[in-house]
Amino acid sequence: MAGNFSAQTGYDWLSEQNTEGGFNSDISSTAWAIMALDAAGYETAGSVDWLYEQMSTSYCLPSSSCTNEETALAALALKEVQDDTYFDDINNYLSSSMSSASGAGSWYLEVATSSNGTCTASYELNNLTTEIDFDVDEGYFPDCSDSTFLDIDKCLQENLISNNPGITIDIDCSELESTPVITLVYSSGSTYYLLTNENSKSAEITINNGCFGKSSGSSCSIETSLYTGWALDEMDSITNTNIYLKENFDSTDIEHNALMYLITEDITYLEDIADDQKSDGSFDRSYISTSLAILALSESTSYTTEIDNAKSWLREEQTDEGSWGSSIVDTAMVLYTAFSDESVSPSTCDDGEQNQGEEGIDCGGPCEACGDGEVLDECTIDSDCVTLYGDGYLCDLGTCSLPSSGACETDVDCDSGEVCLDGACIISECNYDGNCEYGSWDENSYNCPSDCYCGDGVCDGYESESDCSSDCGEEDVEVDDGSDFVFDEPEAEGGSGFLVIIIIVILLIGLGVGGYFAYSKGYLDEIISKFNKPKAPAFPKQQQPFRPMGSRPPAQPGR
Repeated sequence: MAGNFSAQTGYDWLSEQNTEGGFNSDISSTAWAIMALDAAGYETAGSVDWLYEQMSTSYCLPSSSCTNEETALAALALKEVQDDTYFDDINNYLSSSMSSASGAGSWYLEVATSSNGTCTASYELNNLTTEIDFDVDEGYFPDCSDSTFLDIDKCLQENLISNNPGITIDIDCSELESTPVITLVYSSGSTYYLLTNENSKSAEITINNGCFGKSSGSSCSIETSLYTGWALDEMDSITNTNIYLKENFDSTDIEHNALMYLITEDITYLEDIADDQKSDGSFDRSYISTSLAILALSESTSYTTEIDNAKSWLREEQTDEGSWGSSIVDTAMVLYTAFSDESVSPSTCDDGEQNQGEEGIDCGGPCEACGDGEVLDECTIDSDCVTLYGDGYLCDLGTCSLPSSGACETDVDCDSGEVCLDGACIISECNYDGNCEYGSWDENSYNCPSDCYCGDGVCDGYESESDCSSDCGEEDVEVDDGSDFVFDEPEAEGGSGFLVIIIIVILLIGLGVGGYFAYSKGYLDEIISKFNKPKAPAFPKQQQPFRPMGSRPPAQPGR
């Protein structure tokens, strides 16, 4: 178990389980994940879209084989994200999929009045409306055992309720002089449940005598009925299975008590939950039971100690990866019920990065579906591969791979700051600007062959006069003092020295040809004769008067 609890790690783990919007390709897992992530501020639009993709034309899920519990959980998730677009349709599907619950009690109608007259009961079955009149005499039913209780299954129509769970009956007592109180009562043994109580001359009563099985019309399941009942209550439906639940739930089961409270808001269920808390703070040492217990107890201000102890137990149970039992459902339920108020950094769909389960940049996964061309490869940089597969994996053209013992074929196989030379990755400070900056960037012909090479005018640490005389010869060496000087690009093969030799040869040939031409024409003798003319007589220089060193000329008068 993890030594240090982190809600952020938990939410990160959960969001990473997202695959194309769904979680584990499962309705229940996705529904609970949506509730947990949305409550913490995470983007869940992509997962909501995934749920809608699984919905059938009858508004149940999954479309391939609809189940009541998965449809109910999907409705709870939509309630969490405040999307009630199809609530009426989902409610109609669930109401029509109820099974008949074989309860031991009876359903009665009361009309409390001091008047005498006739009332009418009408209901619709198989698209046919049936109307039945019954007399009322100051609250008594003379045609039904002259009792104040009218047994609907016996006095209106035989097995009307037993064969039609969830039927709605309209009662019209407008002929009565006074306004009556119309009441629907369920009686089981010595227990009476007052279900509808209208002070009116007319009332619409729904007989919630059904249950929910795994699928439409199947045999009753208490767990399915509990979760479906919770969803119906959250959708404000008039349909419920409360009578079946009250008669069949397990009062010693934490999960049952918690769901019964969420449906009925009867505080006696909270008292039973608190009484069954374990000494370690858990409820049944179960993540699901403890989560639902916290959710129910949180509706009251009387159980802060029990809630704190339960949360402490859950913190200790978190794994190093951030989950609870490596289960999407368990982790989502824990986060939703116990830690949705923790300070976490939600995933975003507008940060310009592909992260947190996204299939492309800000699309797919928890975000809206990606359009054409928006889905990226599994990696763009090496760290993507480390996140996906662990240390040592590198990103090669969008695919993560594990290179063999440092070997490489191209620079792409090496880490950032390395180049591939002779099949090995070596560290390079090459700035790839076309200039060999040996002193300031530690570039040389070995680790930066694109900038440094024989003939670049720089004698770097890997060149010598024997292997690169053009850079390292005595007259050609240029010393790099570390300043940012820039060499011209190398000239064509042969260099400037070769060009000078060619020019000198051409000049010598030209002089030779010119001298021969002058000699053959006699011009050469004429030129030489000009240099042999007699010199003019030289005139003697005028002697300057001798003056002893250090003497000054005599001062002139007037000075």
